[in-house]
Amino acid sequence: DEDYPFDNNTLRGQRTRGQICAYAGATMTMQFRTHLFTVLIFGPYARLLRWDRSSVIVSRRFNYVEYPLILFRFYKRFAQLTLAQRGRD
Repeated sequence: DEDYPFDNNTLRGQRTRGQICAYAGATMTMQFRTHLFTVLIFGPYARLLRWDRSSVIVSRRFNYVEYPLILFRFYKRFAQLTLAQRGRD
């Protein structure tokens, strides 16, 4: 289902999501962050994620091979953020 936030709802997919959540939580704890941005890449597809202490916002899946400007624009805008806007506490 294309509207499902993550593409693979198998046991392996669920474990992968759990591992990604654990990494985000550990990063926020060890680096004293209020929020965190990550890019999840799987094959030719990607999703942008914004984490905070209680939730994660997940973008729609996009094909970064066919539409590389999406990632380019994200990284360009991210580079212009202040440290606080990037999530540094």
